[in-house]
Amino acid sequence: MGYETRPFIGGEFVDAKDAFPVTNPYTGETVAEVGRAAGGMLDDALGAAEAAGDALAALAPYERADLL
Repeated sequence: MGYETRPFIGGEFVDAKDAFPVTNPYTGETVAEVGRAAGGMLDDALGAAEAAGDALAALAPYERADLL
């Protein structure tokens, strides 16, 4: 079973120019290569997070709980 390893920004996966390894600390084995968000991607991610925060704040607590 494979997992998506690209950055998830604004509700969609985006392509990264670079990746970094994720290793198992016990064995030292590389278990995945994960896309590195860089440059304008960081601004996009922060903007998406701010927009999502505003939308979540407008919901009642029970509605936010349902999303989680």
